[in-house]
Amino acid sequence: MHDGLRWYGSNSSTYSIYIFRIVDTKDSKYTKEEIGVIYPFILKKTIILPPNEQEYFLIEDSDMNKFTIPASIYKHYNFIIGKQLHCKLDRINCNGEIFFEPLNPYYIEKKVYPFTFVKKLSIKNAIDIIEDVVVVSDIFQKEHWVRLSSSIKIKGDKINAFIWKIKKGRLFLIPENQDAPVYLQNSNYEFKIIEEYYTERFGKCYKIVDSYGNEHAIPKDYYVNFNLRVGEYFNGTIVRFSSKGFFYIEPNHPIYKVGNSYKFEIFNRIKENKRMNYFLLDCFGDIIKIQEQNDRLKIGDTIVGKVLTLRKGKPSLEII
Repeated sequence: MHDGLRWYGSNSSTYSIYIFRIVDTKDSKYTKEEIGVIYPFILKKTIILPPNEQEYFLIEDSDMNKFTIPASIYKHYNFIIGKQLHCKLDRINCNGEIFFEPLNPYYIEKKVYPFTFVKKLSIKNAIDIIEDVVVVSDIFQKEHWVRLSSSIKIKGDKINAFIWKIKKGRLFLIPENQDAPVYLQNSNYEFKIIEEYYTERFGKCYKIVDSYGNEHAIPKDYYVNFNLRVGEYFNGTIVRFSSKGFFYIEPNHPIYKVGNSYKFEIFNRIKENKRMNYFLLDCFGDIIKIQEQNDRLKIGDTIVGKVLTLRKGKPSLEII
């Protein structure tokens, strides 16, 4: 266990600085199951860290674990040294690095607020689609983009927008009025496939459009067995909203449904880092991996797996 996060430069032995904290998640209260939970911290001080001599806030939790957050991103939050602040556990990466998002002092996720209209822009977005966005200003005089704005109507200098997410101090906004949709995570919507095209990010994709005229994309190769065709409609679930400004959309699986259980046969197993990886085949012959702490199951065994999520056309399972 490390006391703090290390920065690894060209000579990692030269630096040992607190950027984040690497923990054994079995011993830590900060686990992936707790993502989204809000924790109190004390803002201890500001520090300057190499390699770019950037300023960070050093925060400390009730167990005296220390973390840092970049100061420049949150200057407009007007934090006070020595005072308490609250942070949401945002994510934990595969290396055990923990990332927090301080709560905005005014705005709250999944709520609607009025913003000041600045201008309209036409951009080529991260999935290579030409998109109309509305630029607005918040109470801190920070500008943000309202995405998925094809149906929005500007009346006067104010616009209501729904805060889908706050990340790194930025507000990720979508329209909220009688002419615009309310997109909800894990909710199902109808889409129409309008063409195939190529993106730098995902390769071959289907360009799809929702009932409000906003265009999205799904990677074609993940769904070759889903019987998707240009010109036809399908139902899909909004999985999450990318910080790049687009939705990840998962078409409804033709066989599996989240929450239901199905039989699978184990065709291989490999022990790795004191855990056993079991390998199964789904209904299309694609490989599914399940990791468990014990090795009670053998090759050839049939298990019952509950579908927890569907991502990229494949189920994520829990053995029951």
